[in-house]
Amino acid sequence: GLIAARNGDLALYALGADLAARGISEKSVIEGISVVDYGGFVDLVAEHDVSQAWL
Repeated sequence: GLIAARNGDLALYALGADLAARGISEKSVIEGISVVDYGGFVDLVAEHDVSQAWL
């Protein structure tokens, strides 16, 4: 699909706490998406100039 085709061009992350809040196990996340905790999220925000928030 689209994610598989684009995965080489970009990095995709999911916040583990958001997955848990929605009843989604980390094991069910598709290949190519990295699950991060809050510390990992802070590191990503500090590391990159632009971030996309999905509200």
